[in-house]
Amino acid sequence: MLRCIAVLDGSIDPFSLVQANVDGAREAGATVRNHCRVASMELEEGAVVRVKALDRRSGAAFSIAPEVVVNAAGAWAPQVAAMAGCEVAMGLDQGSMLVADGRLCGAVVNRLHPPSDGDIAVPNHTATVLGTTSRPAASPEDVAPSHDDMELLLRETSAMLPALRHCRVVRAYGGVRPLPGEGGRGVSRTFSLITDERAGNLLSVVGGKLTTYRLMAEKVSDWVCQALGARAGCRTRAEPLGPPADEAGGSVALARLRRKYGFKAGAVPLTDQRMLCSCEQVLRAEAQMVLGGPDALTLSDVMRRTRAGMGYCQGLDCALSLLEMMAEAGGTEPLASLTEFLEERERGQALASDDQLRQEVLRRHVLRGVYGLGERE
Repeated sequence: MLRCIAVLDGSIDPFSLVQANVDGAREAGATVRNHCRVASMELEEGAVVRVKALDRRSGAAFSIAPEVVVNAAGAWAPQVAAMAGCEVAMGLDQGSMLVADGRLCGAVVNRLHPPSDGDIAVPNHTATVLGTTSRPAASPEDVAPSHDDMELLLRETSAMLPALRHCRVVRAYGGVRPLPGEGGRGVSRTFSLITDERAGNLLSVVGGKLTTYRLMAEKVSDWVCQALGARAGCRTRAEPLGPPADEAGGSVALARLRRKYGFKAGAVPLTDQRMLCSCEQVLRAEAQMVLGGPDALTLSDVMRRTRAGMGYCQGLDCALSLLEMMAEAGGTEPLASLTEFLEERERGQALASDDQLRQEVLRRHVLRGVYGLGERE
């Protein structure tokens, strides 16, 4: 390492950001349906007149008669557009990431060179996210990190953070970047709004990245207003996603909740401070707050809101307690929900050697012997 340069940078919690957008949309009058997918579209005279959808949990079908349709399905945008007989050109680029146990840096650490594999480490709550790679993807479901990619990420990021050589990598995961044209690391991260005369009230938005998503939302909102003949200025750039948290006073526990939930920290019933997830220091009160909302339908939903199950043991310790709370709240099938949650956690297990390998063997015995899950393929 020759030199270091400090720059103004930041990071976000992706799950909290998504939930903040959902909450903001609902507060503005939107109806939000979780765990649903578009099944088909019906057209009449060059416009989408009906969208048929399916609730993936209950299997129930329902339909919507839209005035306009916005296709913001990311890597699945071509498939959604095809339901209306339209085409969207897109390249898919797979990126892998690792999650190391422990917050190993206080700010984002990035190599100062042209973008390449394994050049960034991002602190996130009690963990450090290491990324990323760039490989062509065959489909939106082609997200599983390869063993070679995991080894490359650990080797390259350890050069920036030597402490990684002594840390446990608790999880590996991947995602697909929807990029214009053929895709690839060198492709511009600009975005496009695509229309097609075969379905004149359908708008597809593709490309872009996190740092431009609010601008994308503004451009889409302007198009929708024009299509509906509405005269309204877009407030996206001016309005924050919820008011800021009140930082004044309170206990250490309340300060931690403010960092996680912002202005909603006050909704956590601190009368119940029993621990639910010791790895991530999640209180049962936090799960109670989330279960009281409309979006916590599965164990994974609660995990994304509270971080229960994201820590060192990846849910082995807290899954049953959380499932008990969900069963008491009603609306869940215990065995199916538990199996889905633990199998998803198991798929993300990463590199293991020495003590980590012994821990992984113990995990698999617990999954098979206690939870009744089959061996990972």
